[in-house]
Amino acid sequence: MTECKRYNMGENHYKWTMKVICYNHYRNYKYVLFDNDDGEYIGTNYVTPATANDLEVIIDSVAENPGRFENISDVFDYLQSLTYGSMFYMGNKIAPQLTDGVLMLAN
Repeated sequence: MTECKRYNMGENHYKWTMKVICYNHYRNYKYVLFDNDDGEYIGTNYVTPATANDLEVIIDSVAENPGRFENISDVFDYLQSLTYGSMFYMGNKIAPQLTDGVLMLAN
């Protein structure tokens, strides 16, 4: 099952849309965050349901303060500063991991 959320980010002339895809495969979850206009994306490896709940809270905290993020790199820098920061990686949309690329193309 795949769930997609869209968040309006930035402010003034730095407006952009962050898409968050949560992919559920049996008892594992994977997150992909991206902007259609940016060449990079943020992903996670498959995680357990308990960890997925924590990651969802962290991602929602990003959406609560959209004005402080001008692009997806700013979001990644913020995520890296948190406890679960090591769960996130940044990739290039030109050569994504296979599952990440499929999820981005499907939404």
